[in-house]
Amino acid sequence: MTFVPAPPSTNKIWTVSAGRMVRRKAYRRWMDEAVLLLRHGLPEIVGKPSIAVHIEANLDRRRDLDNVIKPILDALTKAGRIPDDRYIDHIEITRTDTPERGWCAVLATWR
Repeated sequence: MTFVPAPPSTNKIWTVSAGRMVRRKAYRRWMDEAVLLLRHGLPEIVGKPSIAVHIEANLDRRRDLDNVIKPILDALTKAGRIPDDRYIDHIEITRTDTPERGWCAVLATWR
């Protein structure tokens, strides 16, 4: 299991700059940090990954829980811990609200 900062919502990943869609600076910073932590904390998963994520953060209940998982899956792929998120057959995600910015506990195994 590895801990990473709580990701931004998928609704806050992209912005328009000079008429092009680009990733926001905050998302790029989060991704760099998450990839580094995942590379050092999780082994590479071979086969069909099973992902469990527990997020403990100040999550406004207007924020959909599924908007939390996509950045985590992208970071796992970029870190080389899973081949691609299209191969995942099982995802489990839970959350606990706290007043802080928060973190995610990420566990990736194979079936």
